[in-house]
Amino acid sequence: MRRNNKTAAKVFTFMLCLTLLTGCSSTGNDSDKGGNTVTATQSPDAGTDNGDKNQAGNTDDKNNTDEGKSSEEITNTVTPDAGNENTDETGKAGEDSGKSGDNASSTEDFTIPAQAAYKKINVEYKNKDLETSFVPGDCTSIVFSEDSINAVGKETEISNVNGRQIIRITKKGDYLISGSCSNGQIIVEADKEKDVRLILNGLSLSCADSAPIYEQQCDKMVITLADGSENVLSSDSEYVYDNVEKKQPDAVIFAKDDLVINGNGKLTVDSAYMEGIHSTDSVKLISGNITVSSGDTGVRGKEAVIIKEADLNVTSKGDGIKTTYSDNASLGYVIIEGGNIKVYSARDGIQATGHIQITGGKFDITTDNGVAHAGSEEESKSAKGIKTEKNIFIKGADITVNAAEDAINANGNVIFDDGNATISSYDDAVQADGEIVVNSGSVTVTMSNKGIKGKSVSINGGAVTVASTDDGIKASSGKDEDEDSKVIFGDADAFAAPEDVYIAVTGGTVKVTTDSDCLDSDGNLYITGGSIILDGAKAKEDGGVSYGGVAAISGGSVEAAGVGDIKDKILNKIG
Repeated sequence: MRRNNKTAAKVFTFMLCLTLLTGCSSTGNDSDKGGNTVTATQSPDAGTDNGDKNQAGNTDDKNNTDEGKSSEEITNTVTPDAGNENTDETGKAGEDSGKSGDNASSTEDFTIPAQAAYKKINVEYKNKDLETSFVPGDCTSIVFSEDSINAVGKETEISNVNGRQIIRITKKGDYLISGSCSNGQIIVEADKEKDVRLILNGLSLSCADSAPIYEQQCDKMVITLADGSENVLSSDSEYVYDNVEKKQPDAVIFAKDDLVINGNGKLTVDSAYMEGIHSTDSVKLISGNITVSSGDTGVRGKEAVIIKEADLNVTSKGDGIKTTYSDNASLGYVIIEGGNIKVYSARDGIQATGHIQITGGKFDITTDNGVAHAGSEEESKSAKGIKTEKNIFIKGADITVNAAEDAINANGNVIFDDGNATISSYDDAVQADGEIVVNSGSVTVTMSNKGIKGKSVSINGGAVTVASTDDGIKASSGKDEDEDSKVIFGDADAFAAPEDVYIAVTGGTVKVTTDSDCLDSDGNLYITGGSIILDGAKAKEDGGVSYGGVAAISGGSVEAAGVGDIKDKILNKIG
């Protein structure tokens, strides 16, 4: 690919002068330290791309995870905060083709940089988190009606404040709640060391200007959805805050401590005001069928949101699922282990300040009308599919994302390890400030601006299919560079490229269809295995491959659709 005639002319002059000065070209034979023979070609063709750097979330369960240990070490995957480890995938350049003129071939040692390892965050579930059975006779019975509350069992406080029927629970234990009321409220204010369980068994409860369920103090509030029950909680469009400074409570279910929802019933949460479900500690959705409609965020946990196997359907005018903790690097995570998750949000689908770890489940996420997005009046509004300020780890899940901005976005690293991801994006499909690694499974990008973009992109297995209007697979540090300054006559470091900026394909299948470069690395390009098919006008003309350092190919197959094998074209081009 010839990006710049001026650049090509400089390279030609540079190579010609080196030949005159040395009187010979550099060739040689050497054995591969890692068992592979690799030809390395230096090229200045590495124009940088400054695409938008959208920020995005990291963590560990504060009570349940040993930060120093990992129960599951996954090699060739990303690690929290991107620590690198040594690798033995080292090669030595093979025999120079001996060509001159437009062929800028050379031999030199090369090393594919190590990929980091991800330490899985383990969640410990207490018995009370998982317990869904109950004995009605052992519970305090609470029945709401339009103008009264009937409570039988443990002592409770019942009052009527400005027409609002209020029951205040101050003792630990199980409370079986049913009935219907258009302006009622359940307040939990127990000992801070005690747990309270609310068992909803056919409850329809609305509150005019506050949270229908408001946990003010206890150790943990568990909401169990009784088998076969249908429960509806709702609120109006304006709240009277107990805490004006913090604007709390601000949700239909609002908890100041840990919140757990489990059971085999249904729960509908309708918030005309702000949040649907909000805990200023953590939210665990263990089981049950939960539908949330909210004026702002659907489900929000400050320290964590954990979904074990619940079915969750969120329609929100803000973010779908969100964490906000920023004062502790080990908190603010989202962990999803299973269930059916459907999010239709005006802003981010899943947003975290900590790591996002997805190890199961089926996902359908649409943000701001997805690729049909026609622009927003709020220029600062973020409408990404899955977004974090830390790392994203996906294993064994079935994920579909249709995003108005980046579909998957991380300030750290992104790792795909088994599972299936189908992505369409109005902007970039997968974007990371750090590493992007595909070990297995499938990643299919059906529509995007840039397909997959990271500081480095490694494909070790699986199937990657990308359709994009701009670069298909892009490795970039994100820094501005003057393309004409990359090759300077007489500069020994003229071809130097950052070692941590690269594209590496060691296995799997890769197919890229694009209007621009299929593979574009501001650093190096390594191909040691796999099957690569590049489809597009540039692929047929000059390979559709761009790199700023060396191209090292020791295995695999590289074809341009309708053209055939193009490995020589990649190795021998200079501009």
